[in-house]
Amino acid sequence: QWLIKDPAAQIGIGSDKIERATERTMDVKRVLETNELLKELYPEIFYKEPKRESDLWTQDALNVNRPSERLVGFVKPSVSSFGLFPLPTGSHYSHVLLDDVENEENVNTQDLIAQLNIRVSSLIPTLQPQAPILMLGTIYCPDGPNTLYQRAWPTYKVPIIDKQGRPTFPTKFPLEVIERLRIDVNN
Repeated sequence: QWLIKDPAAQIGIGSDKIERATERTMDVKRVLETNELLKELYPEIFYKEPKRESDLWTQDALNVNRPSERLVGFVKPSVSSFGLFPLPTGSHYSHVLLDDVENEENVNTQDLIAQLNIRVSSLIPTLQPQAPILMLGTIYCPDGPNTLYQRAWPTYKVPIIDKQGRPTFPTKFPLEVIERLRIDVNN
């Protein structure tokens, strides 16, 4: 949607590690390679054969068809991956998607939680003014960034269990995992 609204957008897809962010960038690439309806509706933005037509189509970054008159100075790709360790200094993204910044591995100690919160807050000044940030993820820790930023930003929550007591994401979080997470978070 960001690219449809602004083909000159410079979108950063980030996570705690670039490898996790690259998985999301690869998801976007698959959609742009295979969604024929999207290409048909927006041929001025999305290439019919992006692997061949785009000037940048790698694992970590891609370009759609962008208006050259709006690309001035140091320009990031249409979509590119980044990790918070290390921070993408000087990136100046126009839009950011943060996915699974907080996870079971990086909130095990107060030091790790503090480092993670500092990294997320240090990313914000590297963005273009008014850059929207969409943060997706599961709350693993009451002091982690997913809790910290929901106090300041508009938040949409998807319960981990539906009204009938069934897991919302059963392949990733079966009931026994949900119960273990609840015990861990409350301790």
